[in-house]
Amino acid sequence: MLCPVSTGSLLRCERFTHKFGRQAWRHLASDRHFALGDTAQVTRTVSAKDVEAFASVTGDMNPIHIDERAGREGRFGHCIVHGAFLNGIISGLLGQHLPGPGTIVVHQYLEFPNALFVGEEVKAKVEITSVKRSIVECAFSCEATQRRKAT
Repeated sequence: MLCPVSTGSLLRCERFTHKFGRQAWRHLASDRHFALGDTAQVTRTVSAKDVEAFASVTGDMNPIHIDERAGREGRFGHCIVHGAFLNGIISGLLGQHLPGPGTIVVHQYLEFPNALFVGEEVKAKVEITSVKRSIVECAFSCEATQRRKAT
């Protein structure tokens, strides 16, 4: 269920599996040790300009994302950020920070229990939950740092 005014997760994944190619894993294994509980996070505000650029690139011009009037009149009372945009923030964390360069996603399960309003700040976090040879499993989440109530 989506709830526009509750706190908590916006994007949640209990298990996210990454596999490294042989060459990338050798480089990473010699360069970095992964441990259960390792985390990386980033916080950013998602602006209307960000959402418009994402809509343009993906072709998802759903008015709930980019039209203020449609947002006000819709179920959330505001324009909301694309769920795939939030997953893109996670992708940046995975590919650049943890596990890092060489990451290849082989399995992903997403839930979107809440909406993120355009203009809100989001904290994205990745945590390593399992390390087995060249397989690293992670959990991740995106949370609104401060909820703005729909009017």
